[in-house]
Amino acid sequence: VRKRRVRVRDYCRCKTGCRRTNCKCISNRIKCTENCDCQLEKNAAGCNNPFSQENDEAVDSSNATETASSQEAIIANLKAELISKTELNNKLNKLNEDLRSENEDLRSENEELQNLNQKMDKERRKLLHYVIHEMKDNIKVFCRWRPRTPEETKQMKALCNISFIDDCTIEVGKSDGSDAMSCSGNKLQGTKQKFSFNKVFAPNASQADVFEELSLLVQSAIEGYNVCVFAYGQTGSGKTYTMEGKSELETEGMMPRTVRYIFSEMEHLKRLGWKYRIEASFLEIYNDNIVDLLDSEPKTHEIRMVDNKGQDLCVSNLQIKEIHSPEELHEYLRTAQHNREVAATQSNKRSSRSHLVARMRLIGTRVTKQGSISTIGNLNLVDLAGCERLTTERPPSPNRELAAAKYINTSLANLGNVILALSKKQEHVPYRNSKLTRLLEPYLGGNSKTLMLLNVSPLDEHLNETLNSLKFGSNIANNCKTSGSIKRPSPRIEKRKNVTYLGVSPLRD
Repeated sequence: VRKRRVRVRDYCRCKTGCRRTNCKCISNRIKCTENCDCQLEKNAAGCNNPFSQENDEAVDSSNATETASSQEAIIANLKAELISKTELNNKLNKLNEDLRSENEDLRSENEELQNLNQKMDKERRKLLHYVIHEMKDNIKVFCRWRPRTPEETKQMKALCNISFIDDCTIEVGKSDGSDAMSCSGNKLQGTKQKFSFNKVFAPNASQADVFEELSLLVQSAIEGYNVCVFAYGQTGSGKTYTMEGKSELETEGMMPRTVRYIFSEMEHLKRLGWKYRIEASFLEIYNDNIVDLLDSEPKTHEIRMVDNKGQDLCVSNLQIKEIHSPEELHEYLRTAQHNREVAATQSNKRSSRSHLVARMRLIGTRVTKQGSISTIGNLNLVDLAGCERLTTERPPSPNRELAAAKYINTSLANLGNVILALSKKQEHVPYRNSKLTRLLEPYLGGNSKTLMLLNVSPLDEHLNETLNSLKFGSNIANNCKTSGSIKRPSPRIEKRKNVTYLGVSPLRD
């Protein structure tokens, strides 16, 4: 039996493309089904069945119609949203215009308030200076009695007889009521002697109490005055504690408290348009030689005039640091304290044997419509070395300390002579007799503000030195008027366009 051979055209073979000669789907005028090889994903693009293409075009046409209608709906929604957002944008623009107008009004009111604030601050400062400074002497003396140390209390050392009459007057005598002896060997008659000062601080007074009075002078330096504050007294009377204090916040001395106060006031004045720059230097005078406490390399330092007018002095080869924060200034202060010359004495195991001078230059500027106004104030904080009696009974040792004690006593005596000459209004004031008085010359007379913090010991064994210190300070407080009332100098105008330089604070003029 002969087998029947199957012809190719009897069934669909759409593998490489639909052709009329071998595609049964085309012959039957139907669309290729999913069983056809041409409908596989890899061969779908090669299907030439026109009936399949017509159906696809119909489907595509239907899909296009649906897409067009949906796009029209989307466009309509977008148009509605655009109209809504346009209306909202118009409302926002109107609100912005209203806010801009209100801001202009507020800016105008703010300028008026600032002008009023500056005017009130100007009046406040005027009142401060007239009442506190110009109605009093240029040189003031505060007397501070230190308490007994724990070691002195343990040893039960006797206290001298002290009576605090009021805030400015005290009476002092020996604990047994006998007569005291002066340093020259003369008897000081009377069981008690009365002394008057500008202010008296009892042993229980805190560092904050002392600085509350000192802050008025610091304010003067910020506003353009020359200010000098120095601690005076015998060895072991608490001068260094008063000026430098300890690390705790409650026991901080006048120097660190001054730093914190200056930066606090700078922030307040910044709101009034003032900007300040602070320059600081730290030096000591040891054996009548100047030593830079911030420079580890020894150098020669000389006191020179800044200009021919002789109104200001400078020290050659001295490091001057620009200060940007209280912490930075505190770090320099700690360095100066560490490098300062100290030694043991009869009254103190660790006594300062040099005069420490910390100087801060406060330069303030304020830009106005008329130009730039500047003020320059100098604040000198001086921790003097303690005076010490040199006798055959209690000579200092060794010879190096004997020479230092002589230099200290000589410089302190010269300081006293300068102040006495100023109090008597003598034509010649012996500033050049020592480097200490020469360095402080611009800050002891004229329109400068000077404060002596007289520190005294409460011990009965120190009464003779205490009485001499009290007598010296009391004479200054009651009789020293360097120039009468303070005369405000006329402004010095610098020849520079739109710049006015004032030697004193413009807020006082």
